[in-house]
Amino acid sequence: MFLALFQAGVLGATLRVEGELNCPAPTQVAADVQQISGLSDEYAPRVHATLAREGAFIRLSLTEADGTSLGERLLTADEDCLVLSRTAAVVLAAWLTDQHPEFLVSLPSEPSSAPDSSTPAAAPGDASAAPPSAPALAPAPATPAASEAPQSRVRPAAAPAGRLSQHRLALSAALAGAWSSPAFVPGAWLGVALDPAHAGWGAQISAAWLGERTQPLSRSRVSWSRWPLMLGPYLQVPTRLGSLELEAGPSLAWLHLKGQKFSPDLGVSTVQVGGYGALRFMIKWGAWRPFLMATPQVWFNSVSAAATDSSGAPTDRTELSSFEVLFSAGVRFLP
Repeated sequence: MFLALFQAGVLGATLRVEGELNCPAPTQVAADVQQISGLSDEYAPRVHATLAREGAFIRLSLTEADGTSLGERLLTADEDCLVLSRTAAVVLAAWLTDQHPEFLVSLPSEPSSAPDSSTPAAAPGDASAAPPSAPALAPAPATPAASEAPQSRVRPAAAPAGRLSQHRLALSAALAGAWSSPAFVPGAWLGVALDPAHAGWGAQISAAWLGERTQPLSRSRVSWSRWPLMLGPYLQVPTRLGSLELEAGPSLAWLHLKGQKFSPDLGVSTVQVGGYGALRFMIKWGAWRPFLMATPQVWFNSVSAAATDSSGAPTDRTELSSFEVLFSAGVRFLP
């Protein structure tokens, strides 16, 4: 990985910028940040920025040494390298100022003594005003130009913020188990989500395959399986280690039950309608998001199985559980 460390002693320590890009170059981004604002020697080692290309975009992120994210944004890569560097520098400087203004050093005020110190050297000659103005104008436009040009490009940088509201396709898979009184059965869970780029609202459709359950009926028993399909929005909240997601929505299940050791053994299938909620804790690990999830479900239409005698009159009846909790451990992948 290419590592850029750019030092400028006048403004203090410099932000560490990492990346494999040539456009914009990490060294140039570090230099542009330095021209906008400096970091204190105390805070500079605590943060670093990364640049990574993602198709037609450049992902810009700022992270503290303990892994805490200070900001993440997609920048369009359709500008020239200089504009991209200055845009990235403005975004990074804004994040740094918002998060920890107490660690930032102030920009030096416009030198007022410089013209005075240069006046004696410029005094001999008829154009005494010109020599002081030449050195004064050389650095003076440099600082505003470096700050004005990025500021004039803050608007293009705001365009990717709109794209952050767009969502990435995410695929999830997990090993699961479902508990409903009095049994616990193994299963598997699959999900497809429109995941927010950093935090906020997303949506997911998922399905679970659960093993067969049995319960007594008359002097024999009945076996049944219920496979749920779930669809709902979720809210993603960033945490220090990853993110916490809260999800809720309607669910639909295919239910199949069959008698065992009856004469004859009859089977029947039906559909159940219900609702679910989900609590998911997710760890950020590159493009992978390992997670743990608990999903309680309630089924609104109850289903029961009955044993009958030769005349068709019911002799015994058992109610299938209308409440269950799905536990899952898996991973989400962001292509």
